[in-house]
Parts: sequence; structure tokens; C-alpha cells
Amino acid sequence: MMPTPKIPDVLATRLSEDLPAQAAFPWNRAKWEAEIHDVSDAGSVLRTLPDRLDRETVRGAVQANLSRDRVLGAFVPVLIWGGPGGYGPFRARRILTGVATRGNTSAVVDDSIRDRLLSGAERARQAGAAEGFRFMNNEGKINYLGGAFFTKWLAFLLNDQRSRRSRGCSHPR
Repeated sequence: MMPTPKIPDVLATRLSEDLPAQAAFPWNRAKWEAEIHDVSDAGSVLRTLPDRLDRETVRGAVQANLSRDRVLGAFVPVLIWGGPGGYGPFRARRILTGVATRGNTSAVVDDSIRDRLLSGAERARQAGAAEGFRFMNNEGKINYLGGAFFTKWLAFLLNDQRSRRSRGCSHPR
């Protein structure tokens, strides 16, 4: 395993600051339900999310679902938060199936995605965000899930501001 590089002082200072509050934003439940209709645990998660999401609501949903071993149920709110617009549901379906064409709603969800997300989470929690990033960007790579989104996953799965700062993980957005 590669040693974790030192975080630059300016970044360490920024990470030690409290996160700014985020205004809640609306999301289109119907579009998301249509795209993730067959994703294990995700339907029940969508039904419990409020009509407007913010960072802390998503973090709570991620934590609650991970504690129940509902990995994909934890991942979908991250995708909503990262891409609430019209393209977000299609992007989520593309990531979860590996199929990049329109009409992929009937494509089968790739079961290995759950395991790779969980492995990335475990590595980030045990060895720090840099190791989680390294894994998700290499042997844990998921087609169509780039760094802009898997870093959101890593940030939300870490419990609180203090644990994120001490492990070198920037806050989402």
C-alpha cells in the first residue's frame, strides 16, 4: 500500500473549518423512481427522503442505510445530491448497470457495484480517504462513476466533520 501523502497546509486549514450550511434543493422523485425501480433497497430509501435535500439529510440517509447493510440504498441519495437535474436519474442508471444508452431502464443492475462501493467505504474508513480514492480509481473502478462522484460517496460515508477532517477527506460540493 502506498503511503498517504501529506495534505498541503492551505487545504488542511480549509478542511478544519466548519462546513457551510447548504440550502436544500428540490429533486424529482418520479424520475428517480422510474430509473432505479429494481435497485435493491433504493425504492424504500426514495420514499423516505424529503422533497428537498441538503448535505446533512443525504449524510443521514447514507449513514442509516450503511448501518443496515443497504449499500445501494445508501449510494442512490449521493447520486441524487450530486446530480439532481434532469440528467441525474439516467446517469445513476448508467452507473448501476454499465449500460450507457437511452432506454437502459430494463438493463440489469450490476451486482458487483455494491461490493466495490462497500470495499471503497471500508478502505476509506480504515485507512483514510486517500486510500478509498486510490481503490475507487483503480481496482474498485466502476464504469461511468468518475472521481467527481465517488469522492462524494467517500465523503458522505464518513460519519462527521471531525472524522472527515482527520482522515483527509474534503466535504462534498
